[in-house]
Amino acid sequence: MMNKKFTFKSYALLFLYFTGCFFLLGLAIRIFIGFMHLREFYLPADSVIKNLKMSLVAGCSITLGAFVFNKIDEYNARKNKKDPTAPPDNP
Repeated sequence: MMNKKFTFKSYALLFLYFTGCFFLLGLAIRIFIGFMHLREFYLPADSVIKNLKMSLVAGCSITLGAFVFNKIDEYNARKNKKDPTAPPDNP
């Protein structure tokens, strides 16, 4: 049974981690596609800003999803007084 509680710090780190990962992945894809089409390094500033906005949205979505599922697990654990990750009993 895991008693690890998620705190604000862990959610902030999760947000920063996924936002950074998606930002770097998006930049790598944009650079690769630009290089394949133009045969030179091409990365305009508006493309970087657009990529940052999309990464922020993805990071927020993942963090919000993790928060909601964690709260659902806490509710079910309180209601059932069981391990929230244990498989359900099959009769």
